[in-house]
Amino acid sequence: MSELDKKKGNSFVNFIKRYFFTGLLISAPIGATIYITIFIVEFIAGLVPQRFNPNGLLPEIIGYEIPGLELMIAFISFILIGLVFSTLFGKAILGYFDNLITRIPFAGNVYKAIKQITETFSNADAAYQKVVLIEDVTTSGNSVIDAAGKLEVTFHKAIDSCDNILEELRMIIKNTRISSILTSGGFSDAFAGHEIIKEMIKISGKNISIIVAGSVTSDNILSLHKLIEGKQYHGKRIVD
Repeated sequence: MSELDKKKGNSFVNFIKRYFFTGLLISAPIGATIYITIFIVEFIAGLVPQRFNPNGLLPEIIGYEIPGLELMIAFISFILIGLVFSTLFGKAILGYFDNLITRIPFAGNVYKAIKQITETFSNADAAYQKVVLIEDVTTSGNSVIDAAGKLEVTFHKAIDSCDNILEELRMIIKNTRISSILTSGGFSDAFAGHEIIKEMIKISGKNISIIVAGSVTSDNILSLHKLIEGKQYHGKRIVD
């Protein structure tokens, strides 16, 4: 085989590998999304007793079923749930439920884990670009903070994953030179975690700025401020 034939062969293999994996990476999320959506819809439809299932009643009324009716109902239901729990009243109920279920042994851990996974996918602005290994800033002589030089350092929402946020805050104040902490008080949003955030502000005093984050928008920031009385707020929808 000539050198030219080898190059053509390699080019063909590289072409197949390149576009096969490109197609795979594009198709996998789409396929997984469709599969999971169908699974959820079928699961929800299975929870509804047959006598209450619209497609169980329609043949008796109009003589035939409507394909995809369960999907349409599930779609509308998710929209209604989103609307209800986006209101101040809905957030208060959600905060109470969050606080209640996280106190239940095992179930609370499962709930928090699933919630963190869903929040990771939903917070597009919090996507990570690089994974790095750093030492514990509380025991490594502030090596990370030293590397920042004169720049101010903000401790991101990782603190919300701690079991005892207030204790970790005290440790950060004592052992580091961090300028501010971004937090939703360990909950899915600032409304649900407003009591913890308010306590964090009290503990931090003038040492560290507590930046309130988590579903803070132009519609709810005034109501949230009445609860927390914070000085700094973070949210991509604060300014329309």
